[in-house]
Amino acid sequence: MYTESELLRKKRQIEDEKQQVAELQGELKGLEKQLKEQWGFSSLKEAKEHIQVLDTQIVTIEQEIEETCQLLEEMEVGDE
Repeated sequence: MYTESELLRKKRQIEDEKQQVAELQGELKGLEKQLKEQWGFSSLKEAKEHIQVLDTQIVTIEQEIEETCQLLEEMEVGDE
């Protein structure tokens, strides 16, 4: 059995943790609002999916740049 002081301590701990949860939920709402307003995404999942698409595009562009650089180098060598 718990003593009265132990129960009161547990009660305060629960209340503190409930407050912390409420604060974190408020912060999450603020971040979700910022995500929507600044980037137009309605969810974190949607933003992550878009990042994956952008990553794929970056890889493709990097490959195209590398190929173009190689062609330019070959053209310079051929002109000499």
